[in-house]
Amino acid sequence: MLKKTTNPKLYILFSQLATRNSQPVTPNPKLETPNSKLTTRNSQLETHNSKKTLPLSPDQFKKTTKSMKKTIIAAIVTLASFNLSHSQEVEIKDDKVYLDGKELLRYEKVNVIQHSFYTLKDDEEILLYKEFDNETPKYVEDDYYILNFLQEKIKVETQDFSKIASFMNSKKAMQKLIKWLVKEKVITPEGTINRDKLDTFYEKYNENIVNRTMR
Repeated sequence: MLKKTTNPKLYILFSQLATRNSQPVTPNPKLETPNSKLTTRNSQLETHNSKKTLPLSPDQFKKTTKSMKKTIIAAIVTLASFNLSHSQEVEIKDDKVYLDGKELLRYEKVNVIQHSFYTLKDDEEILLYKEFDNETPKYVEDDYYILNFLQEKIKVETQDFSKIASFMNSKKAMQKLIKWLVKEKVITPEGTINRDKLDTFYEKYNENIVNRTMR
């Protein structure tokens, strides 16, 4: 009990303080102490760890193993395809064409503008390369070349010399030619012609020059 002071203002102030101190303090649930947070986190971890992981049944184990094997095989095939398409080197040495150091075809230079390629197994001519000046020897802009796939009886006529460009070096040009055909999968790593890929190659690059420029 507060005694009344002679000053009314002081009496009112003391009364308010006494009333505030007598009220119970209600904790704010939003204000958590670090210790309470740690306790909550530990409780969650204990609940998680208390859950038991059931072992796989034999059927589930077989399915999981089979799925893993398929994934690994797919990854190996993808990696092999990537290496095959990005690391192949073609070299012509003497009368042989080498793909990544392995003999691929037999090669014959007939002259500067004509080159032939033969299978190793049967020595059959499968590709004849020949350049043409379109009867304008002094004008090179209309020059073209023909890739004659003799066994398939398909001729690809094109003016795109950028695919085989090699300044004054016909052997280098033929190396680029074979590398181009290998990349397009027309020539297989076994030195044979893939007919389906050849048909696609024909559709992509043939310009039908002979019929188009006939005089």
